[in-house]
Amino acid sequence: METAPQYTIINYDLLANSGGAAIYINEEVELPLSKEIKVTADLGRAKTKTKYWVSEPDKNGNYGQPTTALFDIGQLRWYYGDLESKNHFLIFEYRQDKKVLRIYYFKDFYPKNSRRFTKNFIKQ
Repeated sequence: METAPQYTIINYDLLANSGGAAIYINEEVELPLSKEIKVTADLGRAKTKTKYWVSEPDKNGNYGQPTTALFDIGQLRWYYGDLESKNHFLIFEYRQDKKVLRIYYFKDFYPKNSRRFTKNFIKQ
């Protein structure tokens, strides 16, 4: 089993929810993602098979291309993704009926088997 390196926990609070999109905000200073992120349901148009996408706003506040996908692991509330082309690993956990999105950020780490690593991580 792969050993988990150090990680940072980041909590995003639900700011707005409309249909298939939710905006989450975090007031912490040093973040791997923007202070505000948008989570949208996948519409089935991309080759990537995912349930949700995370996007960050540009300097004008518009949300463009997704930053990462939230890949399903077959367990309610838990997903994984990456930043910078698999340079950093992310585990996403929905908490409090999706009012909080907790992100476990693994800087400079990407597991060999993301799905298995995530399942083992949440068993801890």
